[in-house]
Amino acid sequence: MRIRSVRIAIVLAGLAVVATSAEAQRRMRGGRAVLASYPGATGSLYRLNADLKYHPPTVYGFFYFGGGFAYVHAAGEGHGGGNAFAGWEGRRARPFKPFLEAKFVFSYTTSFNVEGGINFPL
Repeated sequence: MRIRSVRIAIVLAGLAVVATSAEAQRRMRGGRAVLASYPGATGSLYRLNADLKYHPPTVYGFFYFGGGFAYVHAAGEGHGGGNAFAGWEGRRARPFKPFLEAKFVFSYTTSFNVEGGINFPL
């Protein structure tokens, strides 16, 4: 089971690395499609987070909160910042734990994200 999880994680990481960006299109009269660049976005946009989370001692331990460092790269330059988050995570005794999280990121711009997915140990 553990080897399969590692293989799945490697495949997903590889797919994320080779994924290409989508180009916007605009229709003109006559139905012809032309490419349109995204306004204000140049270069690769990505964010790296280093977070610490805390599960307070509750009955089931579903709730957590935390914060950390955020590095945002956009328009050819990078900016450091921070983030704060709170969320819900499924039972800790199971190998796959679903989660739902709300996160504020404070950098050169401020963003709010709602994230969900499945956590699994490697």
